[in-house]
Amino acid sequence: APMKVDVRDVAWSDRDPADVVANVNVSSPNPRGPKFAFPMEFAPIQGGWQLSARTANVLLAYSPPVALPATTPGR
Repeated sequence: APMKVDVRDVAWSDRDPADVVANVNVSSPNPRGPKFAFPMEFAPIQGGWQLSARTANVLLAYSPPVALPATTPGR
């Protein structure tokens, strides 16, 4: 599904001077759709930026459980 990503307040990290931190807002193009905002840290990699392991671990710890579709016996 399409989503809108808005990055604000980009600054150098005080934990690792090579990394940057930013407030990231993710939302649906639908104004009534879901929204998510979180401060994230990014590390430089091969001329670009990658979500830091620290931020990825925090996001994974807060992720809601994924509901698996119900299965029908014999299928």
